[in-house]
Amino acid sequence: SSGINAEYGEKYEAGPEGGKFAIRKELIRIISNMCCKRRNHQDKVRHLGGIQTILSHCILDGNNPYIMEWSIFALRMLLEGNEENQEIVKGLKALGKVSELDARKIGVS
Repeated sequence: SSGINAEYGEKYEAGPEGGKFAIRKELIRIISNMCCKRRNHQDKVRHLGGIQTILSHCILDGNNPYIMEWSIFALRMLLEGNEENQEIVKGLKALGKVSELDARKIGVS
């Protein structure tokens, strides 16, 4: 079955494929809302390695619309007013970038 999330106007599929992809986006959305101006939640996510996990979802994903946007928003909520979390991100090293060919493979031109 499928439906519409009335609050956000997003269509979702409740079947096995829709649920498999949508659950990650929804979890990131929940984390971002929990961490909004909540230092104790920001710190807990850091201690559990969640900053790196959220960063790993800052990608275009044709199967999971808006996961990149929710991940970026979650990062904002995790970093806002939290120098320790900001230091984690400052200390990371980029591994590379997506090539144009790889972008086309996932439907981005």
